Amino acid sequence: MKRGLLSTALAGVFLLLLAACNSENSSPGASRSLAAVLDLNAQARGGMERFSKLRALRLQVQITEPGFQVSGTYVATREGYVRIDVYSNEQRVFSEALGPEGGWQWRAGAEETQALSTSGEAALRRGLVSNLYALYEWPEQGYELKIIDGQDQGQSHTVVEARETDGFTKRLLLDPNTHLVTQIWETSALHPDIDSRKTEQYTQVQAWETVNGILMPTLTEKIDAESGETIQRAEVTALELLQVGVARPAWADPEYFGAPDFAR
Repeated sequence: MKRGLLSTALAGVFLLLLAACNSENSSPGASRSLAAVLDLNAQARGGMERFSKLRALRLQVQITEPGFQVSGTYVATREGYVRIDVYSNEQRVFSEALGPEGGWQWRAGAEETQALSTSGEAALRRGLVSNLYALYEWPEQGYELKIIDGQDQGQSHTVVEARETDGFTKRLLLDPNTHLVTQIWETSALHPDIDSRKTEQYTQVQAWETVNGILMPTLTEKIDAESGETIQRAEVTALELLQVGVARPAWADPEYFGAPDFAR
C-alpha cells in the first residue's frame, strides 16, 4: 500500500480558496495590495471572524489515482495535530499522524508504528495549514506571501506566492471575479516516501461547500504539468468543522493523535 496517499492529496487538495469584494478594488484585473487580496479571499470564504473560531476539522475523502482507489479519514486541529487513516475495501491499510509525542506511521501487517520521515512530517504540516487556516493567517504559520504577475490560459489571475522558511514554494491563482483560489502550483513528489522524484504539478479546485458559514473545497484534481494527465482526484464525501464554544468530540482530543496499539 502506498504511503501518504491521503496526506499528499489533502495537502494539495484542501489548499485554500479565497473571496469577497472591496468597494475600491473590485473590478477584474484591478491592481491590489497583498492586504486587500487577503481580505477579499477571507471574505469570500466566510470572513475572518468565522476562521478565528475554527478549531478542528474532520473529513471523509475518496482518493483516485491511476490504477487504484482508496477512502480515507482526515482530522486536523489548530493545536498542530493531524491524523490520517486510509482504507481499501473497508480495511485500514495505512495510518499516519502528528501527535503530542511527534509523528508516526503504520502500514497494514506491521505490529507497531514507525516514526514519520522529515518529508512526511512536512507534508502533514503543510496540509494542516492549508486546511485549517485562511490565507491571511499563513504568515503567522511561517509563510512569506507576495503577489507576482501571472496568467493562465489567457485569463489574468492574481497570483500569490507562498514560500516556507525551508524554501518550499506554492503559487496560488485567484480568480479576479470570485477571489477564490482556482489552482495551486508546486514542484514536489506526489508520494515522497515512495518516490522522491519531484515534478511540477497543479491542483485544480472544482467544487465547494459551505459548512458552518465557511467555504471549503470538496473536489480537486492534481494534474502533471508536463503531460497534462490527472495523477490524483480527491472528493470529500463528508465534512465536519469544530468551532469555539462547541464541546470537543473524541476525534479532536489529543489522545486520538497518539500512536495507537491498533487494538482499537
